Amino acid sequence: MQPSPSQLAPRINRTSEDMYNLVAGYKTSNLTVKEYCERNDLAPGTYYYWQKKYLAKTEASSSTQSGFTLLHVQDTPQQQDLFAEVKGIKLYREVPASYLKELLS
Repeated sequence: MQPSPSQLAPRINRTSEDMYNLVAGYKTSNLTVKEYCERNDLAPGTYYYWQKKYLAKTEASSSTQSGFTLLHVQDTPQQQDLFAEVKGIKLYREVPASYLKELLS
């Protein structure tokens, strides 16, 4: 029985920076993942592991992909813009008396 190719080849220790560069390089290679991995002495499973980490890293660094939305807050009316305050209800413009009656009942 012959040893598998992974047993014959020495293990290559790559840094995370090396792996991120390999993952980024795949996009411009015009190769399949299998071909790219063979040319770079990389197991496809290892490539996919680092691809997932790379995508998570790039999405986290991108403000549009962070999961947060930019919120525009309008200035609240200033105290001088306050029309009336009744039992803690602040009104910033004139309202019909029937509206006030409904609020207070």
